[in-house]
This record gives sequence, C-alpha cells and structure tokens, in this order.
Amino acid sequence: MRKIACYVQKGGVGKTTCSGNIGYALSQKGLKTLLLDCDPQGNLTTWFVKEGAEVKHELVDVLSGKVQLKDAISTITDKLSLLSTFSIGGELKNWSETRLIQNPDAFKFLFQDLADMGYDVIIADLSPGLSLLERSIILCLDEIITPFRPELFGLDGLSTFRESLAEINKINRKNIQHRAIIINDLDVRKKNHVQYFEAFKNIPDYKIFSIGTDTSLSEAQNAHKSIQEYYSLSRSVTHFEEIAQFLYPIA
Repeated sequence: MRKIACYVQKGGVGKTTCSGNIGYALSQKGLKTLLLDCDPQGNLTTWFVKEGAEVKHELVDVLSGKVQLKDAISTITDKLSLLSTFSIGGELKNWSETRLIQNPDAFKFLFQDLADMGYDVIIADLSPGLSLLERSIILCLDEIITPFRPELFGLDGLSTFRESLAEINKINRKNIQHRAIIINDLDVRKKNHVQYFEAFKNIPDYKIFSIGTDTSLSEAQNAHKSIQEYYSLSRSVTHFEEIAQFLYPIA
C-alpha cells in the first residue's frame, strides 16, 4: 500500500485541492483509494460529503477506539473512500494535543489496518503545521508531493520544507520520498508567474507539474465533486492524471 500526502508548511497553496483530485484520479486507474482527512479544519470532508449526507464518525473516533475503522469510512465511488474529520465539532485538534503523545503509534496502526482492508493507496491531507500530529503522520508516509503557487514565498517555503524533511528522515532513519512539486494556479499570461515557474523548474532533482488557473476547480468543490466528475473536459483533469501516474505507475 502506497501512503502519500500533499504537504508543505504553508497554507493556501492548494493541498486539499490536489489531494482530492489526485485521489480521484488514482481511483479511476482501478486502485482502491482512501482520502484521509488529517486536517482539523476538515476541508477535504466538507468537499466530498454530499449535501444532506450523514457522516456519523470521524478519524479521531477511530484513533481513540470509539468506533471500528470500517464503520467510519464513507464511500464516494466504488474505488474511492473517505475517512472524515469534522470541520464543526471535530475533535482531532484537541485529541492530537492531549492524547497523541500517549499513543505515538496511533497512525502507524491506522495505516496497518487500512492495508489489511485492501487499500492500494492512501492520500492524506494535512494542515500546514509541523506539530506532533503532522510529524506522526509524515513518519508513516512513503512519499510527499508538494503544491506551491508561482510566487517568491513558495521558493522560501520549499527551502524550509526540504530542511524539515531531511531532519525528520535523519533522526528517524526514514527515507520518505519528495520527488515532485506541483505549481498551482499558474497563469502563463502573467510574467511573474512564468518567472517563478522557471525558477522552480531550475531546482535540481524534482519533477515539476503545473495546474493552470481554473475556476472550475472551486466550482467542483462547491458542487461536492472532483474536477473529473464536474467538468471532464477541464485541462486540469489531464494534469491530475499525469500526477497520479507518476505517483503510482500502471502500464
């Protein structure tokens, strides 16, 4: 089972948008895929839970042993599922601050249980922090893919994240991969966007993907759908499919 996250220590770069649409693209390749909402804001859950649908349990209920894992997972399609975090009334933040230190292997056991359930790939959506919550999840991952916007602060953010991940790998004797960057909301008509995109492309050892400015991405979220479901002719669909193939190659 592949465990992947869209993550960087910076907000507003499109982590949730990438997580959901990449997860959907992976499921369309025939892979049993789970979207794991690990952000206390619960944006991934708000996006994929249809209006009027009732979700009784969230991630923290599983971590705290209140419910069985199978009872907390929601079905999106036959190959795509969601383990939610509630944006209103959710307990993940409080639990991570008060209980996680007493159960440091909670996410390790969660991922083991998901593998036992036959999932091929997990896409985790994290908050931009680097608290015990984010570190505990990162230590369970195989790979992190990082979204940025084409701006100066993105380059600074990459430098900061590379240092943090190198430290995590070294201290914990891990080899969490970080092979790719996604440049989000790229408008090639804007000179500064092109300049920063070229700057990212000149950074060695990374595969660079881009997602162009696309209003249908936010429209799809408002409709509680992936971009693939909402508007299959969007250019973003092809880009997310390319990223999915890179993360989980299938001939």
